[in-house]
Amino acid sequence: MADIYKAYRNLDLNATKREVKATPGKLNGYFISNANASAAAFVKFYDSAAAGVTVGTTTPKLTIRVPAASAANLAGANVYFEAGITIASVTGVADADTT
Repeated sequence: MADIYKAYRNLDLNATKREVKATPGKLNGYFISNANASAAAFVKFYDSAAAGVTVGTTTPKLTIRVPAASAANLAGANVYFEAGITIASVTGVADADTT
């Protein structure tokens, strides 16, 4: 039987967009850690392949706050993406943040 669940792993997620999936998909869950001891991280999930995303301009479908020196996780999220999944991490919650 084919593996229907694919894990995405990135040890250096930042404000540079990263394409997780170029076609429609579903976020089933996540575990995100933030090693930065002084600032929260805001992980932005975009409903688009990377070519359609400009961090700071494109509106994310989902933003997850991860406190400084902490982690966040969720199982059974079931968030559907119609055009693809692209992610980035910035230090500000605003959709327009690029740092």
